[in-house]
Amino acid sequence: MTDAPALSPPEPGQAVEVTDGILWLRLPLPLRLDHVNVYLIEDEGGFAVVDTGWPDETTQAIWRRVLNQVVGHGRITRVIATHHHPDHIGNAGWLARLADAPLLMSETEYLLAAARAAGFFDHARATYLDFYTQRGLSAELASLLLDTVAHYARIVTPLPPYFAALQAGEALRIGGRDFTVLLGGGHSNEQAMLYCAAQKVFLSVDQILPDITPHIGVWPVEPEASPLDAFLASLAAIASAVDEAALVLPGHKLPFRGLQRRIAEITAHHLEVCDRIAAITAAGPCTIATVTEALFNRPLDGRNQGLAFAETLAHVNFMRRHGRLHPLTAPALNPSTR
Repeated sequence: MTDAPALSPPEPGQAVEVTDGILWLRLPLPLRLDHVNVYLIEDEGGFAVVDTGWPDETTQAIWRRVLNQVVGHGRITRVIATHHHPDHIGNAGWLARLADAPLLMSETEYLLAAARAAGFFDHARATYLDFYTQRGLSAELASLLLDTVAHYARIVTPLPPYFAALQAGEALRIGGRDFTVLLGGGHSNEQAMLYCAAQKVFLSVDQILPDITPHIGVWPVEPEASPLDAFLASLAAIASAVDEAALVLPGHKLPFRGLQRRIAEITAHHLEVCDRIAAITAAGPCTIATVTEALFNRPLDGRNQGLAFAETLAHVNFMRRHGRLHPLTAPALNPSTR
C-alpha cells in the first residue's frame, strides 16, 4: 500500500503540473495497460522530455498539440528515453528530429533499441524456437511470440545516429536543478531513473510502480540470465539513495509517496512467487510451461502467455542461482541450450 497524493490522472493529451516545474502527460497505449506516463521538466529555454509513448499517429498528434500549446515559444531542449521498450522509446527518434533536440539514454538501452530495430536477432529464429519448445511451450505459441518481438523493428521510430550516454551517478542539470541519474536492471537492462534530492522528487519510470509490479523476464538471447537478481539489487540501491518522503513519478498508474514501503512490498511479492514455484515443483520434474500454467492459473492471451512464461523463468533462474530448486526438478525446468 502506498500513499497517493490527491491527484487524478490527466485526460489523454493534457499536461498538468504534478509538482513545481514538472508536467505530467498521460499517453494512450493499445495494450491491456492502456496508458504510459511521460514528463516534461522545465529547462532553460523550454522543456526536457522524459519518455515519448507508443509510436502511432494518435500519440504523435498529441505531441504536436503539446508542442504548440504547452511548450509554446520555447522548445524541447532534450529527449530522455529511459529504456528501450516501445511505450517509452517509441517516438524518441521522431520527437528528437521534430524538435531538433539531442537524445539522452543509457548506452545499453540505446544499443538494445538499435539492435532490435535492425532485426539483429532475426537470424536466430530457429534457435529461439528451440528455447521455447524445450521448456514446454507449443511451437505455435513460440512462433507467435517471436513474431511479436520482430514487430518492434516495424513500429519504433528510427533513432538518431548519435546520442548522449547517461551514466549512473551523474548529475543532470535541468532548469537549474540537479537530477541524479540512477540506472537499474531487471525490467530492462539499464533503465534510467532521475532523482532530484533538493525537490524530493523521483522519476521511477517502470522500476517501481504503485499498484502493479514491473515485468521481470528471461528472453531467448540470454537464457541463463537472472534479471530478478538485478532487479532486487536495484530496489535495494534505490532505497538507500532516495528519500522516503520523495514524490515518486512512475511510468504507469498514479504518482505516490511511501517509497520504502512499496520497495518492501515488491521484494516480498517476488520472494512469495519463489515459494509458490518451490511448492509447484516439489512433486517432481516439470517444464517452465507447466509451472507457468499452475502459477498464473487463469486464461491468458498469446502475448500475456509469453510474458508469464518469461517471468516464471526469471524466478526459476533466480532460484537455481540461490540453490532453491530441488535437483530433480531443475534440469527439466531449464535445459541446456543447443
